[in-house]
Amino acid sequence: MPIREDYIIVLSILQCVGKTVHFTNKFNTADIFFEHNNQLNYLASLTLLANIGEHANKLSENFKKEHSKINWKQIKGLKNFIVHNYEGVDYIILFNTIKNDLPKLKLELENYLKESILSNCIDKEIFVELALDNPFYEFINFENIIEQ
Repeated sequence: MPIREDYIIVLSILQCVGKTVHFTNKFNTADIFFEHNNQLNYLASLTLLANIGEHANKLSENFKKEHSKINWKQIKGLKNFIVHNYEGVDYIILFNTIKNDLPKLKLELENYLKESILSNCIDKEIFVELALDNPFYEFINFENIIEQ
């Protein structure tokens, strides 16, 4: 049986992913991403990726085992690298990580929530009340999670 806090942590991760995608989606190259707006989008993305790692550390071990397709060790490693080597982050690698790896993480976590709702592990009404109308979660695409 899933731990209730895992749902909330997953929502927080999805929010960070959504914001990161929002801050990067208009850029086609790492150089433009890095230089745009005096690095504001880049620095915000660094912080959000570190937050994803921090939230991932709070997930139950059972959840991580059930979702072993996600490389939790790599997420934690990226968080640690960002936090301890902030100026040493290669923005090209970071940009590629955002463009290539975050969509996979997003899809896996959305599918988890969707399956949990469909199997009644998460009460859909409570989930909608908790998440859908919460402005904190505005960067989560709930259409991918909740079948209307």
